[in-house]
Amino acid sequence: MVQRVEVRSDELRRAAELMAQIGAALDSAHTGLGRILTAAGTPWSDDGYGSTFYGGDGKNPGYGAGRDSVLKGLGDLVTTVSGYSTNMRTAADDLDGADDYSAATLTRR
Repeated sequence: MVQRVEVRSDELRRAAELMAQIGAALDSAHTGLGRILTAAGTPWSDDGYGSTFYGGDGKNPGYGAGRDSVLKGLGDLVTTVSGYSTNMRTAADDLDGADDYSAATLTRR
């Protein structure tokens, strides 16, 4: 039982470009958020309330840990989405190469 497989590499490349645009938008958001948070500085006080807000209360992480986690997660998302774009382009090129090789090999027989 043979099943037909069809790949439209031109559509895969268009999807890769859209994924690259999404990655660029996420990267811009990540960079912008980092700048805004840095520019905001530390508007909380250094008293007990401020220390608890930033460092947590022992049971719950504070703002500092939450901020770092969000920035890391967003950075990881940028890396992942950008990687998808690159891999989609590579797959389209590899599929075209395999198709070209198959066509050339079959033509010679």
